Amino acid sequence: MRDIHRLIHLSSRCTVAFLVFCGEPAAPSETDCAGRDHARAVSGGQHSVAGPAQTLAQWVDALAAAESGNRENIASQDHDGVYNYGCLQFRERTFRHFVRKFKLAPGANSEEVMSRLYDCVFQKRLALRMIEENPENWKYWRRTVKRIGLPPGTGAACDENSGPLNEIKDRSTSQP
Repeated sequence: MRDIHRLIHLSSRCTVAFLVFCGEPAAPSETDCAGRDHARAVSGGQHSVAGPAQTLAQWVDALAAAESGNRENIASQDHDGVYNYGCLQFRERTFRHFVRKFKLAPGANSEEVMSRLYDCVFQKRLALRMIEENPENWKYWRRTVKRIGLPPGTGAACDENSGPLNEIKDRSTSQP
């Protein structure tokens, strides 16, 4: 019986990994560096529009799809041993910090706040507030942003060889 449990657990991890790494990313916005690169690649180097403008809510939905396949009850362990939870793969410390900062659970004790960790709607609302408050907060999902593009309205300057996505260093303290 224990072997079956291992196979099921391994199978779900493989499925999640497949969805995260092989899923079709949302078309990046033409206003960001990744969007310009995508448009150039699609048009053979010519500057073209990649599609209609993406709203921040649509970007957060694409982020959740890329992070977890939009699954709420998921936990994964990073290369540094820290766990990430829910559809947007928040780290516990980051989740607590921003919930407190934006007062999204006023009067709630620590246990009640953590009961929201697997609530995808709550996580998306939190991510929207994070990006609205500081557009640079996209860096909490830097690896995924490399695949789906920057959030709309970041207005990040970029050129061919250096841009926000090329300058990001892997730092465990900046993960959600």
